[in-house]
Amino acid sequence: MMLRRDNTLRPPLRITELLQLTHLGIPLEHITWPRVTMTSDQWICIRHCLIGSNLENITVITVLNPHHTLPQTWKAVADCAQMNPSKPIIAVKAGSTFQIYDLGSRKCLHRCSLTYCIHFWTWVNSTTIVVVSDTSVYHWYLDDHSPVPVKIFCRDARMKNAQLVRYVSDPKMKWFALSGLIAEVNFLNWFVVPISY
Repeated sequence: MMLRRDNTLRPPLRITELLQLTHLGIPLEHITWPRVTMTSDQWICIRHCLIGSNLENITVITVLNPHHTLPQTWKAVADCAQMNPSKPIIAVKAGSTFQIYDLGSRKCLHRCSLTYCIHFWTWVNSTTIVVVSDTSVYHWYLDDHSPVPVKIFCRDARMKNAQLVRYVSDPKMKWFALSGLIAEVNFLNWFVVPISY
């Protein structure tokens, strides 16, 4: 809590509800960690099924910017989708295949199929996607038009059984940290592996 000038306490942050996803027709059971992504304060991306009597098997992706635009929804075959942190570009993953689309032009900008199992992926910045496999961490440099991700470092063996939840980098892309949760006997352990490149 923070102290005001009149010596009263105020909360350190203020929360303002902009919208409820259920009001957009998104089923409450689909508002979960793997289905909803926020890569920045500009975009919310939700992978869900359409509500309706015979539409339960149709997967769609709804993208919205809660400050500026109305939601946009597309049919998709995908197990994960994330918006670029600063541009109207979406990355969609189905199995081990990635596709990157410009939402304005509706053009596919990049595409690749990988030969390894993907355990975690996210945007590192507006031009790079990190992909984490069983054994390695890769960067896909989209501004260089790299056809496939490039191996950056080997995954730490201590992270083998971790649920990966975060990956961060410094602005110059010289330091990286992969974070995960590891279930212990009676508690969850947060594990971070910092790497210098």
